[in-house]
Amino acid sequence: MIKIICVGKLKEKYLVDACLEYIKRISKYTKIEIIELKDSNIKEERDNILKYINKEFIITLEIEGNMLDSPTLAHKIDNIFLTNPNITFIIGGSDGLHDDIKK
Repeated sequence: MIKIICVGKLKEKYLVDACLEYIKRISKYTKIEIIELKDSNIKEERDNILKYINKEFIITLEIEGNMLDSPTLAHKIDNIFLTNPNITFIIGGSDGLHDDIKK
């Protein structure tokens, strides 16, 4: 299963449409869950994100992270699924992610 936890909501129709298309494509291979949280201060966002994290493999998407091209990301996801059936991607708000989430 892939879970995506993101702070904020997409407003532009073309982005919403693109996300729906990718969800449709991914759902052929694995279950996918999207959790959209409201924007707030970084500590509240941390608390809200932590409510949805269990024992899955976490990948944070953040400005300080490493840039991966599509083939590298696909290979990484394939390798993770070999040992863990659940991956969660976390996308922070405009202030980024709290250090507790990054750890």
